[in-house]
Amino acid sequence: MLEKDGKVLRYTARLDSLNPDDSGRRFILSYFLSNDTISIFESNMRNSGIIGGKFLEKTHVHKPGSTLENPQYYSPADFAIGATLEVFSRRFVLLDADLYVLNYLETIADQIPSQTLNSLRQCLRQEPNKTQMTVKDTSLLTPPNIFHSPTDGTVETNGNAL
Repeated sequence: MLEKDGKVLRYTARLDSLNPDDSGRRFILSYFLSNDTISIFESNMRNSGIIGGKFLEKTHVHKPGSTLENPQYYSPADFAIGATLEVFSRRFVLLDADLYVLNYLETIADQIPSQTLNSLRQCLRQEPNKTQMTVKDTSLLTPPNIFHSPTDGTVETNGNAL
């Protein structure tokens, strides 16, 4: 349990609802590996009339069809991109995940369905900003008045070496 303390798997989700006002709502679903609990945080959306913030406190979430005699809780194996999770009568569709999620689940790949891993790989490969940047890509992050010298790695600002 201590080796998993502080490790959190984060996913982006949307509310699966027939109400048109819910169509743009986005959530961060966090799965805490240390105690297998889930919390949900709603992102703020300007001019939506809905105040974001804590949607669900950290708690164990039963899978649909689970009984009191034989409780079954959600686990990382259930969190494929595109999967629908039912959380206290609300349905959430997983849209995205952190790169950490994929890296962690690949370390325990024998416990995770291949469908879940493949959905994460496909999602994270489609978005180049989620993968590691190459040296060439980092030039886009440099403010215009700072220049990197290609030969010795020094940085110059307005002609003055740092």
